[in-house]
Amino acid sequence: MSVTQLIEKNFQTLKADPLTWRTLWAPDAVQEMPYAAPPHSTRVEGIDAIAITAWFFAKSMGDDFNVQIKKVYPVEGDDAAFVEYIMAGTVTATGKLYKQDYVSYCRAENGKIVLFREYFDTARVAAAFTSA
Repeated sequence: MSVTQLIEKNFQTLKADPLTWRTLWAPDAVQEMPYAAPPHSTRVEGIDAIAITAWFFAKSMGDDFNVQIKKVYPVEGDDAAFVEYIMAGTVTATGKLYKQDYVSYCRAENGKIVLFREYFDTARVAAAFTSA
């Protein structure tokens, strides 16, 4: 699978089919979230750790959870791409709408995601996931 196909399948299966989602990632993959606020880690290594983070997020969202890919920018000469997308849905614990614009860099090797770096607004995360 190309990196563009992996990106699309990643978002299609994140909540709907966690077992298939997991197969898209290399066992030693890395997920980086440079703007993650403490106590959340800015770097998660290995598919088991990445899955815990991703599935917690996906399971925290209601049935209206969706991801809309706005644009994929392939990196010439490498199996990598930048992707702009929007994640939205209702946070089940708070009943608040979470709507986030993301920009991510994704790199693949041998048909698997090996690096996924997400940039997002942590204030939106806090606003939606905090009961106050």
